[in-house]
Amino acid sequence: MNRWPKNFEFLSILGWILFSSTGCQQKISPDNSQQLQQLSTNLNITSTSPANAAQNVALDQPILISFDQRIDSASVHPSQVEIWTEGGNKVSVSQELIGGQFVGNTSVLKIRSGNDWSPTTKYYVALRGQVAANSSASTAALAGIQSITGAPLSPTSLSFTTGTDYLLGASNGAPQVTAITPGLVFKGGGSTASSTFATDLVGATTVVPNNDIKINFSTAIKHPAVDPFDNSKLTTEIPPTSTDIISGMIVATLDSGTPVSSFISSIPDAATHPAEWQAFLQSALSSRLKGTVHTENSRKLLVFQLDPSSSYPDNGDVANIAQVVIVIVQGFVSVDQDRPLLHSPVVGGFVHISSYKLDTGFTLPSVTGSLGSITGLLGP
Repeated sequence: MNRWPKNFEFLSILGWILFSSTGCQQKISPDNSQQLQQLSTNLNITSTSPANAAQNVALDQPILISFDQRIDSASVHPSQVEIWTEGGNKVSVSQELIGGQFVGNTSVLKIRSGNDWSPTTKYYVALRGQVAANSSASTAALAGIQSITGAPLSPTSLSFTTGTDYLLGASNGAPQVTAITPGLVFKGGGSTASSTFATDLVGATTVVPNNDIKINFSTAIKHPAVDPFDNSKLTTEIPPTSTDIISGMIVATLDSGTPVSSFISSIPDAATHPAEWQAFLQSALSSRLKGTVHTENSRKLLVFQLDPSSSYPDNGDVANIAQVVIVIVQGFVSVDQDRPLLHSPVVGGFVHISSYKLDTGFTLPSVTGSLGSITGLLGP
């Protein structure tokens, strides 16, 4: 009988990210000035940007990780890199070796979030290293990051905390949704013409039931359903308001096999076509979830809180995703110029898997206790 608490797998993930059960995890010093003490036959990290434990990281800053040897690009499989928020949300990422940035026999790995980072959020970045000799891993995808000569990387991690600014400064024009946490923002459609929500959201997972959904905007926003036209009469933030009042702000469940692109193209404009919008709600989005929204961060962050009587569907594992949670955002305008939302409607989504497990081939330490006590113990 399984005696572990339901969130044991996620606690194990957090434990693995910053502790190695074999004692061979690389320690990255906060200032990146200390060379890691390892055998010369191992692949070593020489520096990272942002530095480990960095604060106020820009919301659009990529992660750069420098190695002391050239990397075997085949070993940099998506399963080797995972990013989690401290709140238990897995971040969809892409990674690539930066062409042309070789100095002698070194190389740089560039990692980007699928969207911008969320503001004032702590992230943990984990690079999977060499699998133990007794591991059941049987594919190169689980063999860990290696150099072109086969030198292995030990399990390695770093953390950083974001601020509220961008590297180049946020736009003061039309507001843009730059990130949804948990989740991923679709940029115009699916990753391919035939992709489904299950295939595109598999990397945007949360293990926390009924998590708040945070939607980050590039500039301060308001909504005509709750805000006065005269900006001098605006409240500092939008107070908790039912999504029944704010037309166009929708959180709902959807069959995971639904094609992404065709679904997005079928969404009518709630303001200009209210009848079509109501029909869409009753047909395609009959499983709408009730809740409230409010703003934070000077109206640049919209927070959805699920009604206690509702819950997000819990899927068994990444191979058996039945339902996803989708988010539709439209109708908001910028505070400064009353400009409408860019690329409206904006669609995002995520998958809830409370029993999320790491791929086969990695030994996790036995981590027990509540999530709060575990995250309190984690450090750089």
